[in-house]
Amino acid sequence: MSAIRDPGLQPERTQLAWSRTGLVMVLDAALMLRLGYVGASTMWMVSAVLFAALSIVVFEAGSRRGAELAMNRLCAPPQVLMLFVSASMVAAAASVVVAFFLLCRR
Repeated sequence: MSAIRDPGLQPERTQLAWSRTGLVMVLDAALMLRLGYVGASTMWMVSAVLFAALSIVVFEAGSRRGAELAMNRLCAPPQVLMLFVSASMVAAAASVVVAFFLLCRR
């Protein structure tokens, strides 16, 4: 006899957390794009594009993870996806640090 699992609100919370993260990244990308446009800085433009692309990945990962949890599939997220998202976050953060460094040198 298998036990029936009550997932509660965990799938919804997980999907909302990923969605909020993606939304904040889109807003950050818009602010970086604006800063790059006003300051004519290519580095801010590159950072904005990187953040925008990464936000799409975050939205997609959140949608997939929420769907998996809603179907009571209790497996861990794919390691490749988590490594990609983590590496992309580090690269995006590094690009922002470099852009700030270049902005302060002016």
